[in-house]
Amino acid sequence: MIGTVTLNPAIDVILEVSNLKINHYNKVLNAHTTSGGKGINV
Repeated sequence: MIGTVTLNPAIDVILEVSNLKINHYNKVLNAHTTSGGKGINV
């Protein structure tokens, strides 16, 4: 078995708004940041 540690190049940001209005400023209620994507094997 071979185990590797790989870097993750992507960060997912999820913004929660109560009422989305196009071409207006929207107030963000919550922001969630998680790692996403696949690792890079060099």
